[in-house]
Amino acid sequence: MSHDPRDVPFNIHFLGARKTGKTYCMVRECGRRARVCLIDPSSSVRWRYTTSDPATLKATMQGHRVCDLVIQCAPRKDAVSTAALAGLDAATSTRGWCTLAIDELHFVRPAAVEEIQGIARVGRHGGLDTAFLFASQRAVDATPDLRAIMDLLVIFRVAGGTEHRAMRDIGGRALEDAVQALPRYHAIVYDTCSGRWHQRTPEQLERGDWGHAELSA
Repeated sequence: MSHDPRDVPFNIHFLGARKTGKTYCMVRECGRRARVCLIDPSSSVRWRYTTSDPATLKATMQGHRVCDLVIQCAPRKDAVSTAALAGLDAATSTRGWCTLAIDELHFVRPAAVEEIQGIARVGRHGGLDTAFLFASQRAVDATPDLRAIMDLLVIFRVAGGTEHRAMRDIGGRALEDAVQALPRYHAIVYDTCSGRWHQRTPEQLERGDWGHAELSA
């Protein structure tokens, strides 16, 4: 069943090599949602609220009906994991829909990823109003457990044979071939429930036209 992300936000994992457009698309999607906490290891995103102190998160998120907040942190597993868990706590403690977005997910320690996955699974079945956006350079980060909590994978060009084999594990040889043949800044949108996928242009990606309804019909 399709839904409007402004009403019931769905979960998306953006995958692709450096400079393929994945982070740009994730940030654009953040801008379409009412309340967002973005974990930014690159310290490159500027929004209304920007902090390097995760301790200020919850009060800021709870104090504003509409809040775009960025936590800037060093690209180290301890710093990004601390920020991600602080963002998760803030998102799940905030009334109304909130989206937790994490760029460069591979910097988050496995234990923290498992905690996020657990919250996401509860959210799907327990009425928790939290959605998730992730971005990764490595397709192998999209593990079966992580794919289970995602609605869509948005897959840009990936680098290397291991990454291409990960595409085959996800959607077979046809998906692997399609990803390898992607033009620059184009992406494959893969519906994790139906297993259907199609290619989207940079213009469609820019405006958040994922074609989700047709994929999940």
